[in-house]
Amino acid sequence: MKAIIADSGPQAIGFFMGGGGYFDGPLYITGGSAPGILGTPQAYSDVTIDAIPKSVASELVAGSAMALTQPDFARCRLLLYLGANPLISHGQATTHSNPTRLLRDVMAHSEVWVVDPRRTETATKATRHLVARPGSDYAILAYLIREILIEGADTDYIEQHTQDVGRLAEAVAPFDLSKAIRETGLGAEDLTGLLAAVRHTGRIAIDCGTGVSMSSTGGVVHWLALALMAITGSLDREGGVWFNPGFHTQARKLDIPSAPPEGFRGPGPASRPELSGWVGEYPVAAMADEIEAGTLRALINLSGGLVECVPDTKRTIDALDKLDVLATLDVVETATTRLSTHVLPVKGQFERMDASMCVDMIAPAVAMSFTDEVVPAPPGVRSGWWVLAQIGKRLGYDLAFGVDPDTTSDADYMARLIADCPTSLAELKEKGYVVAEPATFDWFLDRVAVFGGWRLAPQPLVDELAALKVDEKPLMMISRRLHPHFNSRINGSKEPGGIIMNADDAADAGLSDGVRAIVRSPYGSLEGIVRIDHTLTRGVMNVPHGFADINTNTLTSHEHVNTLTGMPTFSALPVTVVPAS
Repeated sequence: MKAIIADSGPQAIGFFMGGGGYFDGPLYITGGSAPGILGTPQAYSDVTIDAIPKSVASELVAGSAMALTQPDFARCRLLLYLGANPLISHGQATTHSNPTRLLRDVMAHSEVWVVDPRRTETATKATRHLVARPGSDYAILAYLIREILIEGADTDYIEQHTQDVGRLAEAVAPFDLSKAIRETGLGAEDLTGLLAAVRHTGRIAIDCGTGVSMSSTGGVVHWLALALMAITGSLDREGGVWFNPGFHTQARKLDIPSAPPEGFRGPGPASRPELSGWVGEYPVAAMADEIEAGTLRALINLSGGLVECVPDTKRTIDALDKLDVLATLDVVETATTRLSTHVLPVKGQFERMDASMCVDMIAPAVAMSFTDEVVPAPPGVRSGWWVLAQIGKRLGYDLAFGVDPDTTSDADYMARLIADCPTSLAELKEKGYVVAEPATFDWFLDRVAVFGGWRLAPQPLVDELAALKVDEKPLMMISRRLHPHFNSRINGSKEPGGIIMNADDAADAGLSDGVRAIVRSPYGSLEGIVRIDHTLTRGVMNVPHGFADINTNTLTSHEHVNTLTGMPTFSALPVTVVPAS
């Protein structure tokens, strides 16, 4: 790496924050600041293959990518899940340690509606399940906004806390009931029933999952969800949604400028000038191009499943193989570690102390959880932050906020990281979980007031909505998580992936449970075993993500991405399935 920096500068060094890095607080904090300290723009993470539309919409509407909504579960009367299955995923921009109990408690005082092409585990428990066409969630929200602005809007809230409501009304004007029916495939009673529920309860809490954010329409859906909550007076209000300032982040105290109307949208990499940088990162969809162009020569991978989770698997593997350095920090052998030039084993979750800094602003309370070391690490294995700090030290960079990794223990480093929190390491060790407050309201309204209130009609998203048209292909692949998996991380016994289909769709293709089949998309193909699933409706199928052997990323592309967000299309992707023979 010293030779690479001498030859090409630090901008040839890249970092990837993977799923494992998000479950290691000290590594997450250290790794997140490393690209800026080195002075390299080559920062990547799984955010841009998972949730970047949510961040982009938040920045354009609320002036900050930190504006991640949390349903007010204790007081809401109407909770709407779009493409979310928290009983399995435990949430995306929300985190639930016991989602089954949470949903049961919410339903004691609230209606819960689920929009999903599949009868998910969450949908089976809900008050109402709407089986909409994949990728059509935007039409539901646009219809609701159109009608609520006619009757049922919180006019006082709109006047005090929003801007551009007239432009929002113009943007959704075409979405009358007949258009919403055509776009979504829903019946009139489904749409009018949901509209009546919103008008009856007044406020609404909306939570969008990967079924939304991993589709090409994700940015528009997240914008319209925020807009609907704004016009019903639900943003930063009890009974609607709140914004967690973070026990560790303490965003209320940070003097962070609000983004301009176009957002803090940075230039994309030279190899993909049509893309943009968001939240201080390049989109993962550009990584292979940057490697092939010779711009990115070394990549430090902080526990990411690059082979298992990055689009266009073959091209990704070929590109990674061209790197001078692919150094992976991880705890188990994976398809990615086998491809790496250097594998740096780090302590696992039971072998080190940790605190919940990386999920700080998506936690269900302003709180921090803590765990101490449970079992000793194997000889020679060190913590992830220490490994990264040592790499920085030997390159001549301070990546550990002024501490010397040679003389600093994990406990000393943890105490330094939480020094500004409303707790101490001693209290965390004693209690395990420290709560500052369960939920907090109004602080984000003060932030948006600085620039005139929530921006209800960001021009890039208005333009995108006007151009949208639902793809009515006979078979669409939608995203899915399986219970023993978190992305490419296997938890417990391995539930098989495979080609999961509705029985009627399988029969139409001459397939049955247990036979081998080939899935083809416009960008690639894969082969696997068919599994019949009666929770899937006609016209939708799954190839769960995170598997190296039946890798859904072979069906995706670095080129077919949303040019605003840089998000590849993983869900609502047209496919065909044929017998392998």
